[in-house]
Amino acid sequence: MRLPFPREARWGIRVVTEQRVQVSPTRFRISDICATLASDPIRPILTQAPFLCIEILSKDDTVSQLNERIADYFRMGVRYVWVIDPLMQRAFLYTKGQMREVLDGRLRTSDPEIIVPLDEVLKLD
Repeated sequence: MRLPFPREARWGIRVVTEQRVQVSPTRFRISDICATLASDPIRPILTQAPFLCIEILSKDDTVSQLNERIADYFRMGVRYVWVIDPLMQRAFLYTKGQMREVLDGRLRTSDPEIIVPLDEVLKLD
């Protein structure tokens, strides 16, 4: 499902929801939201790492399950993972080997530079 996201063209990305991602030859994940570079091929199942995966936590998610999903994404080559906790109104930004809480209210990436206010992301849930 395509997510209407007005800044896609400016950032050079494509945003999709509930996209099947093949993280290894025998394993698939479905990201709540992901962004690919606009130049990446469009396929029903992503076999090339998305630029960004966004996971929106539910009350049933465990830390172990989340860590496993994030590790799968990074092994595949995903550069950024944003984890959104709508219940606590908090977000965390992951890059390979690093995690930090978003304290300034802005989720970010670089190359391409994407800056999204956390409150916009919380509205998507």
